[in-house]
Amino acid sequence: MTNDEMIEWFKAAPMGSRHQRMIWAAHKIAHLTGVIEGRAYQMLLGALIEAEREPRDEPGRARSHAMTNAQIAAPLRLSKK
Repeated sequence: MTNDEMIEWFKAAPMGSRHQRMIWAAHKIAHLTGVIEGRAYQMLLGALIEAEREPRDEPGRARSHAMTNAQIAAPLRLSKK
């Protein structure tokens, strides 16, 4: 099961605290994959932490690219006429 699939199970969990939703999703993941619920909970926790660290792509907004040091240090060049 991929991280995205685990996160979708978490999102599908009935409303409640984050912990309650994680337990519900871990139960479903364990049932589908055959791992014990504790391991499913750990896998889900890792997937959620990783997803929170990644930048989110928002619809209609281009992903910003990191600038190189040379681009940051380069002075603005204005044309003189």
